[in-house]
Order: sequence, then structure tokens, then C-alpha cells
Amino acid sequence: MVMYYNTAIFEEEGIDPPSTDWTWDDFLETCLAVANVTGGADDRFAYSFWGSGVFGMAAWYFNSDASPLSDDWMDSNLLDPKVAETVQFMADLILEH
Repeated sequence: MVMYYNTAIFEEEGIDPPSTDWTWDDFLETCLAVANVTGGADDRFAYSFWGSGVFGMAAWYFNSDASPLSDDWMDSNLLDPKVAETVQFMADLILEH
């Protein structure tokens, strides 16, 4: 999947560009270093998948080798632990971090 990032912000913060073996922990660590959220008009959020619709969430499912749908797309696959882990990670990005 594709990840776009602001190279100027990475340079400004002294953060190396993502490597090809970036992990979710690496991603979170980078987001925490980039974000500057104080409740003001100049807040800088590290990441958003809103506005990209289902595609924004699908990237995380593909990355975790999961899908919210069965292989034939006829049934729910929401009980798959990988799906739950993926949704929890995305929720934590918003609600915890």
C-alpha cells in the first residue's frame, strides 16, 4: 500500500524517512514525534485515514493480512482476531494517541 508523508516535516523534526520494513510500532512512534496537538488553531495531527473512505482502512487490513469480509466477500469476517487487532490499532490512533 502507499503511504504519503510530508518530507519537510520529517526533515524539520529530524525524523528519517520510513524504511521498507516499517512496523506499526515504528509508525506510531513517528506519529507521536510528528504530532503537535494542543487544542489550538495550529494543531498538527500526524495521520488521518478519514476522507479516504474504505480505502484508508483497507490499507491497514491488507497490512495485517486480514479482511473484514470472507474470502468470497459474502460473509462478515469481523470475528477474525487479525481484524479486531487492526480495528483496535486504528481506534487507538484516534482515541488514545
